[in-house]
Amino acid sequence: MIEDLKGNFWEDLLIHLRLGRTYESKVAKEVNVTYSHVVKTVVKLVSHGMIESEKLGRCNYIQLSESGSRVAKHLSEIKEEFRNNENQNTKKRKSKSKTKQSK
Repeated sequence: MIEDLKGNFWEDLLIHLRLGRTYESKVAKEVNVTYSHVVKTVVKLVSHGMIESEKLGRCNYIQLSESGSRVAKHLSEIKEEFRNNENQNTKKRKSKSKTKQSK
């Protein structure tokens, strides 16, 4: 079940993997988390069918599965909607602040 994925890193990982196939240590550096955290999360996401993993030499390459791509797309859209709402609310607060100052 998805409940065993604690925190929001798994969401960020799925969204990050929309950029394409990469390897675990590169993800750890790019998103500033420990390598072991990436590995543990990848293992869980592989078991849920969200990520595909392939060992080539010393590198473990990861990429989104078909269902992982759909989930990542929806997560990106949701996060974008939150950002848009936050920006609109910030503009409204600034506008109210300017109106109060001009009175």
